Amino acid sequence: MIISDHKFQEFINNIPFEKKVFLLHGTLNSKIWYFRKLLENKLVGPRALEQMKLVFIDRSLIHKDKNILFNEIKTRSFFGDKKVIVVNDVTDKDSTFIKEILESFDPEESEDIEVTANTSDGNDITIIDQISDNNDEGDNAFIIFKLDGNYEHSAIWTGNYGGSNDNSLNITNAGVFNRGISFGTSGTNNGWETATERMRIAKNGDITFYGASDMFLITEGGETMANENLFICQKDTSDDDCKLTSAGPTQSNFFRIEWSRFGSINLYKWAGDWVTQ
Repeated sequence: MIISDHKFQEFINNIPFEKKVFLLHGTLNSKIWYFRKLLENKLVGPRALEQMKLVFIDRSLIHKDKNILFNEIKTRSFFGDKKVIVVNDVTDKDSTFIKEILESFDPEESEDIEVTANTSDGNDITIIDQISDNNDEGDNAFIIFKLDGNYEHSAIWTGNYGGSNDNSLNITNAGVFNRGISFGTSGTNNGWETATERMRIAKNGDITFYGASDMFLITEGGETMANENLFICQKDTSDDDCKLTSAGPTQSNFFRIEWSRFGSINLYKWAGDWVTQ
């Protein structure tokens, strides 16, 4: 189906449902850009780029790895809606190559990431749906967390470690410098990052339930938490407690034992500043 430029607007207003691939060509780049914008706006709206419904791929990348285009076709937009994939600077030599990729794609195998909001009760539901071909071959869903250096540090995923599909939900963390997996809660509305750690699974598999009682409980900002410091000092006649002010300790031979939810224990002595012992 070939559409001339003077009939393009009419075509835009009544795009046949079965039309999924469009080739814009000509001698004027400005006109190609103009018609492409009309097509994008019609298919995914004027805010497609900021709504992550628009993807640009350079043709040279596709020739290096055709899976780049194939995977983009398989994966729907972040918000589960339609998306447009733009391949720039294609030539006649690319037509056969791209056609092979398109013909190998089965729409039933598209991968969904859906975010929907139920406004009737205020609940937000996030759904990660792996390949929906329903053939039980072990397709699984993954959320992978990357650190600087492209290091895949942690993941939440389904399946099991042996590669078979038993529908387990897995939370994994791996790496030389990792401290394991922790679980925290809080009784205040200060944000998730202010929660206190309650349990930790160390990288060697040890499980620690972190808490305190009696003299090792302190209250800060309206929340009760563990005091991670114990002070030892030379007793004087004025007070039975070790006193620590903003200027430093008031007694001699002042030591601090510090421990943490990570299992570390450190000893310091005051000498104008805390010096590790």
